[in-house]
Amino acid sequence: MKISMLLIVVLVGVVFSKGTLDVKEKGGQCHKKMEKTMIQYRRKCLERGFEGTLGFPFDSSRNIKDMRNHVLRGCLKMDAWLAGCNAGGSNKVDGNWSEFSAWSECSASCGGGVTERSRTCDNPAPGEGGNDCEGSAAESKGCNNIPCVVVPDPVNGMWSEWASFTECSAPCGLGITIRARSCSNPAPAFGGQNCEGDSSEEIECDSGPCPVDGNWSDYSAWSECSESCGGGFMERSRNCDSPASENGGNPCEGEA
Repeated sequence: MKISMLLIVVLVGVVFSKGTLDVKEKGGQCHKKMEKTMIQYRRKCLERGFEGTLGFPFDSSRNIKDMRNHVLRGCLKMDAWLAGCNAGGSNKVDGNWSEFSAWSECSASCGGGVTERSRTCDNPAPGEGGNDCEGSAAESKGCNNIPCVVVPDPVNGMWSEWASFTECSAPCGLGITIRARSCSNPAPAFGGQNCEGDSSEEIECDSGPCPVDGNWSDYSAWSECSESCGGGFMERSRNCDSPASENGGNPCEGEA
């Protein structure tokens, strides 16, 4: 543990040493170290809650009191070095991208949509004629390419028109005639309700009187003999009224 702490102190001392970060270096030499120093300044200081004097974004959720003293001293020294380097030469600051934001919600739940994410050129922002960030500030990609399943609205059934009544069930006299309809105008679909009421109805019908065939009554008694002797004849008769033929019925067959 002691060896590790000693190594950290040595490394920080090397990075922050006056000889390494000499603002007075001639020929613009400090600007050659600017990029690497900014990387260390951002990682070791800004991301640990060190605000500094240069106006760079820092992690305000971190407490500077949690920094070790030698790290804080190093951050103060780098802050002064960066300020001095800019003051001793150009104040130009090249822009650097922030991290990409999270991907946005897909623009469609199915059937193919687009999701996007973006970043900003503020880590740091370009200043004093510095270069803008290179590349795009936003990017997109496809998402939710699964086919959409269309669920139609329920369709309630409705009756068709009534069909014509059937012929009477009896060729004569009273019978039954029927008519029907179907639940097909439209038929119920996708969970819709069935038609209400009956699909058929029947009523009594009258095809007119039925034919009645005639039928003989019983014979009457024999009459008296036409002669008292020597031979005569007797007669009897019957009527076609048991029943009589009606409505086109057949007459009685044979002699009365």
